[in-house]
Amino acid sequence: MIMKKLFTLFLLTLFALGAKAGEVDITSSFSYTWNGEESFSTNEDGVIVFEAVQWGGLASWRGAEDWSGYEKLVVEFAEATTVGTQILIQGASPQVSQFADAGSTSLEATFAGHDMTAVSQVALQANAAGTVYVKRIYLVEKENDQPVDPTQDQTLDLLPKFTGTWNEAETITTNADGSKEYTSVEWGGMAAWLGGADWSNYDALIIEFADATTCATKVAVIGPDIELNQEAGITSITIPFEGYDMTAVEQVGLQTAEAVRLTVTKAYLIKYGQAESELKFDAENTSVQAMTFGMDDEEPETVTVKFPETGWGQDGENIIKSALKSFVINSFSTKVTGGTASSVKVVAWVYHADKQRKDDDSKEFELTAGDDGMWSCELNIDILPMLGEEDDWIMELYFEGQDASGNTFMYNNGGENYKVFFNNKASASIAFDTNNSMLTGSSTFIHENTGEQKTEYMFMPLTSEYAEQSIQGTVLQIILNSVSLKVINGQARDVCVFAWCYPQGESKSDDNKVMERGFAESEEGVWYADEMNEDVTANLTDGNWVLEFCFRGNDVESGKEFWLNNGGRNFKVNFTFKAQNGGLKGDVNQDGKVDISDVVAVINTMAKTADFPNADVNGDKKVDISDVVSIINIMAGNE
Repeated sequence: MIMKKLFTLFLLTLFALGAKAGEVDITSSFSYTWNGEESFSTNEDGVIVFEAVQWGGLASWRGAEDWSGYEKLVVEFAEATTVGTQILIQGASPQVSQFADAGSTSLEATFAGHDMTAVSQVALQANAAGTVYVKRIYLVEKENDQPVDPTQDQTLDLLPKFTGTWNEAETITTNADGSKEYTSVEWGGMAAWLGGADWSNYDALIIEFADATTCATKVAVIGPDIELNQEAGITSITIPFEGYDMTAVEQVGLQTAEAVRLTVTKAYLIKYGQAESELKFDAENTSVQAMTFGMDDEEPETVTVKFPETGWGQDGENIIKSALKSFVINSFSTKVTGGTASSVKVVAWVYHADKQRKDDDSKEFELTAGDDGMWSCELNIDILPMLGEEDDWIMELYFEGQDASGNTFMYNNGGENYKVFFNNKASASIAFDTNNSMLTGSSTFIHENTGEQKTEYMFMPLTSEYAEQSIQGTVLQIILNSVSLKVINGQARDVCVFAWCYPQGESKSDDNKVMERGFAESEEGVWYADEMNEDVTANLTDGNWVLEFCFRGNDVESGKEFWLNNGGRNFKVNFTFKAQNGGLKGDVNQDGKVDISDVVAVINTMAKTADFPNADVNGDKKVDISDVVSIINIMAGNE
């Protein structure tokens, strides 16, 4: 446990902790309209009052801004809209547009599948004349990917940007496989408008054809003013950028010496990977040294933690539960084998468990070369005074070096980095005792090999070892029966459990919460909920699901919350569900058929004179007249 305490905290004093990650506010940049009959003003509270006309636009000029680091744009309205609204993003390829009906309080436009490297303009539009009250418009940053492997080629698809021609007699069509069919005239041009895009991070542009060309071709890159001519009979063109200023690329044009029909299968930028270095980090000699003083320790202890090559902790992660009174990082070190390195560093982040890592929050620590390939860095820093607020945290790091040829080699847990989940609770030691806490229930399922229907008892210890499980076979029902929790090092109140059930690939929300239940203290320090009989699958449709749950309590003395939540990630059960009625959509009363009695069942559920779990026929998380319409359509054979 002391070793886990050590590794969790060893870089915290080196970071400015806790800046809210992930959002960039651009509200103030919406400064003009697309229609002279429109107007806007800003209230004292910062709300923009937009007097819209049909399909006008409150706009923000971006030039050729790179939004590739963001996953979506969000508009929050101060009041529910009285007209339909739309976000339009020009310069994206293909263009981004997202519509929201009247009555909405927010609007989100996601960027997946779009090239966002040269956004020129953004507009908020209305489908009818009306007043729109805009509270806030902001970008949400992407979750950070793992470090790029420097030995691999990095590419960016440009083919979707080729949308125009330089001659009105030419045409471009997009085939089902994404390739472009270009019908040219002599020295016309199939063109991509980039608006000053920065290509300085790439080495070349490559264009590939489905068949060998039948005439001479030319590629012109306007901005750096590159031209490359090729004779007939080629299947690809490579335009190298060496020696050119690629910081402001305006256009790219593909031209032919004759009028032909040309199929372009690929057009992409490439950054070539480095040669793989022969140097390696030695696992046995990669470590951190520190002195720790735990809450339950009588005196400080000097410890050394080594970093394994792969499989750190649980899938590259460790979860720390104990608090420290004092923590001093003395040094960290590593050994390079296979040759001599020119430099070695550690790259690390510390961030809240419920937020995302930001690359610009990383810190780099240079190591100094010693004898026999050893590299080290002396720190001698006391961590605890720098921890800040009590919260769940993640610390993530990897080692990186360069050889004499400038090739990079890394030590990063097989590409996943080293991650540690921990809770900064040094001043409040009250906690749930994971070794004496458990959840019980039962699952009815069809065995995946024998096809036999079985009901089995579920017993789930609430420890990191059992934090994520999967039920084998097809689940027909899951019932949660009881929870027993033990609280140590203090007196608790308001202990409760939260549970959610949602499709795999999505995440928990208020809409998919299936349980929130308080406990009673049956004896000192032991909290128990018996005979819950919660059927968490009652309203599910056929498919792959996740059951997620966690536990919360409040310290009587301080009033502060404490959690049992697997280091901020919660406990999860993955399963495949099939309704017991065979999955017959619309069979609300589960009598094996869809008829008027199911309509009555929905109406009675709406009126709260009955409660049919399957009354949400269309799966929109509510029971209303639209579910009656769905049943009628099913009966008529239209759904």
